[in-house]
Amino acid sequence: MFKSLFLAACLFLSSLTLESKSIEQHVYDTGVIVLVERSDSEYQCSGTLIGRQDLKYTVLTAAHCKPEPDALGDWSYVVLPDRASDAWKASATILILGNKSKGQDYLLLSFTSTEYLDIAELDQTFPKLGEQVLSNATPGATNMKVLLEGIVAKPLSELDDSFWPKAALVQIFGTGPGASGGGIFTKSGKLCGVIVGGTGNNLTVILPLAILEGLNE
Repeated sequence: MFKSLFLAACLFLSSLTLESKSIEQHVYDTGVIVLVERSDSEYQCSGTLIGRQDLKYTVLTAAHCKPEPDALGDWSYVVLPDRASDAWKASATILILGNKSKGQDYLLLSFTSTEYLDIAELDQTFPKLGEQVLSNATPGATNMKVLLEGIVAKPLSELDDSFWPKAALVQIFGTGPGASGGGIFTKSGKLCGVIVGGTGNNLTVILPLAILEGLNE
């Protein structure tokens, strides 16, 4: 009974999200921090809430945020809204790990929460050259989410990079360590890509959702 009522409330609130909130606030609210931790160390990446079924949520982040296990053991994942708030946090498990060697630098995590959380609507069409985009990334130096604006400098194309052979470039100020896995949104507030790295000169490497194999399966 509780789950049915919760799901009904979520569906109703989802229909109001972009109508009752500004686009900027919605983009901000879909962002999360992904803590990758074990007993000897911890670091953070960014992520975006992209799915909800009953009490389970799905987070999109970058695959390179998952270190390989070593002699000290494997890593665990914790998702939280930001490090300045104790609103909620949840342990997460891996759903899908993209193949980084094939340019599929993305990771899907799953966690359970009774909180109502905004989720992003996905857009398989990446913005054109010169169009404005938004990001909900969490640069490590800030330890909290920030809303960033950027301009598409290079739409989806072949890059001279073995790690990201096909990607887009966005000129965006304020990213840095910790921003990996953050979302890139169209000016209408739809998620269209994930941050995976940088090339210098404030150029951020983006994998558009359209090239992420298995994301919509």
